[in-house]
Amino acid sequence: MRRSLPINNIEKFLLYLEGSRGYSSHTVSAYRADLLRFMAYLGTGGSPPDLEKIDRYNLRGFLGCLVSKGYSSATVIRNLASLRSFFRYLCRQGVLRSNPTRGLPAPKREKILPKFLTIQEMAEILEAPVAEDPKGWRNHAIVELFYSTGIRLSELVGLRIGSIDFLGGSIRVRGKGKKERIVPIGRKASLSIRRYLKSREDGNRDTAPLFTARKGSPVSARQVQRIVRAMLSSAAHRRGYSPHAIRHSFATHLLENGADILSVKELLGHSSLSTTQIYTHLTVDRLKEVYARAHPRP
Repeated sequence: MRRSLPINNIEKFLLYLEGSRGYSSHTVSAYRADLLRFMAYLGTGGSPPDLEKIDRYNLRGFLGCLVSKGYSSATVIRNLASLRSFFRYLCRQGVLRSNPTRGLPAPKREKILPKFLTIQEMAEILEAPVAEDPKGWRNHAIVELFYSTGIRLSELVGLRIGSIDFLGGSIRVRGKGKKERIVPIGRKASLSIRRYLKSREDGNRDTAPLFTARKGSPVSARQVQRIVRAMLSSAAHRRGYSPHAIRHSFATHLLENGADILSVKELLGHSSLSTTQIYTHLTVDRLKEVYARAHPRP
C-alpha cells in the first residue's frame, strides 16, 4: 500500500508534541515549519514519494539543499532533529517499519559565542534613572528580574504574582516541557518588583500576571523584547541585544565569580550540561584576555 506523506501525519505528530510531550507553541511551530520545508523539497520533482521509499539519500539531499541556500549549521541541525523526531514517531505508531534518519550524521555546529554584557554594563543599565511612573517601574523590574534569575523570555511572560515568594526570596518558573523549577531572586530585583506592584490595583492578587500591558492584559513577548532592547541601547549603547543577552550575562557572571557549572545548569533550566558548557568558553576567553594584558611575558 502506498504510504504518502500527508499533512495529516504531520498534524497528528504536532498534536502529540503539544499534548503528550508538553512542547510550547513556539517549538511546535518550528517543527511544523521544518517538516513542511522537507515536504516542499520532496515535492520539487512531482508528487512526494512513498513514506517507505524515503531514505537517507533523500535526507542528505534535503540537508545539502539547506546548506546551499545559506542556512546556518544550527538551522540545518534543527531541521534534522525535527525529522528524526517525526520518523521515530511514525515508527512507534506503526506507520513505518524503519527509521531513515537512524545513523545519519549531523553536520558540525558552528561555535558561535552568545552575546553578553559586562558586569559594569549591567550595573549602568540597572542604575540608570527610572521614569517615576508604573510603566517605568515595570520596565526596570523586568530587566532586574532577567538579570537576577537568568530566566527565559517565555518564562517571564508566563509569570503570575503568586509565582514569587518574596519572603523566601525565590521564584517558581515553568520552563521548557512545562517543567517547573525554583530559582533564587535577588533582593534588588525583589524590591523593584514590589515597587511596581504597589502601583497596580491588582498588585496583591496571586493569579494576576506579574507584568501587564494596557487594561491588565499580560505583557507580550514582543513588548518585552522592545523594552529590553530600548533599555540596553539607551544605557549601555548595545543595539540589537535581546533579553537572551541578559540570560547569557547572568550565566557568564556567575561562572566568572566562582559558581560551579552544575549549579548554573540548574538555575538556567538546561536539560543537558553540554548546553551550559558554552559559558565556560566565554570565561576561559576572558581569562586569556586578562592574562595577555597583565602578564609581563604573555
